[in-house]
Amino acid sequence: MKTLFVMAVLLTVLLNVPLAAVGQERPDVIIIPHGTHFDNELDCTDCHVDVEESRSALVSLRPDMDVCSDCHEIDDDDSCTMCHTNPDEAGDYPRTVFGAENFD
Repeated sequence: MKTLFVMAVLLTVLLNVPLAAVGQERPDVIIIPHGTHFDNELDCTDCHVDVEESRSALVSLRPDMDVCSDCHEIDDDDSCTMCHTNPDEAGDYPRTVFGAENFD
């Protein structure tokens, strides 16, 4: 039984090794704290300007940096990690599909 437990823990650790640890660059992920924006009484349309007209879940409503710059200082290269997990790999981002209950 103990051997099975040790093997399960070892397998879990091995499967969760970050990509960077095996010589691959980790992708960039955009961090958008929706709760903070809601707490500051922003509406969805303040950032997602086309949300009311959108009729397809396949259309990305992710705001571009011009929209973010309306409220945030984005010209400072030192602040990129405020929104990006890996700014060196920034680029196109796939459409994420999730419900409003997943906003954090």
